[in-house]
Amino acid sequence: MKRFLAVFVSVLALLGFSLDCTAQARLYTRKFILENFSTVILKVVPSGNKLLDLCLKDAIYGNWNISPYEICDPDDFDALHADPSNYILCIVSIDGLVYLSLDKGGKQGDKDALKRPMNVARLPIATREDFGSRSFSYLPAWIDMLQEYVSEASAHEKTAYLGLGYHNKWPLPEEYTTLEFIPRNPGRGTVAWRIVYDQDTHVLYRYTRLKFDGSIFK
Repeated sequence: MKRFLAVFVSVLALLGFSLDCTAQARLYTRKFILENFSTVILKVVPSGNKLLDLCLKDAIYGNWNISPYEICDPDDFDALHADPSNYILCIVSIDGLVYLSLDKGGKQGDKDALKRPMNVARLPIATREDFGSRSFSYLPAWIDMLQEYVSEASAHEKTAYLGLGYHNKWPLPEEYTTLEFIPRNPGRGTVAWRIVYDQDTHVLYRYTRLKFDGSIFK
């Protein structure tokens, strides 16, 4: 009976119900959190790299269409991330990889789950060692992929929880482009990514996380 109740509560949460945990706290699904995305002004935070920021702005001006947006001052980065009403698009560097990251602002540990930060999606654009102008040419495709995912995730719970990897179930067409982002001199546990997409339409087919086991990435 206890097992049945546990499964039942999990199903309710997955389907999008809000469940009271304490008098002050609730659980919200990712889909529920993202439902207001199209009505919120996206905060685009430049990186400080002049060429990268020019390419990012061009990609936003030419491709972003699922919500209003504004280009912000890099000095406001911390304040923007602390505000739970914000969605932020920025460039981040994590463990040897450079990512285009879409985040919801907030404060860690807040009793209200809606006021906590959340990474919505993150796409690698380069390794730290090969971070240059060639990498920036992919930005329009990455912008389109993020938009497609957010549109799907705000409408479908399964997509919201599976993340960008939900595309992995799609059959591959006859022609596609593959990019791998693998840091040099990896140690055990180093993460890399393989992305398979259509270079012309920017449709994402595969988004695969690879991990170095000491000899190969798999």
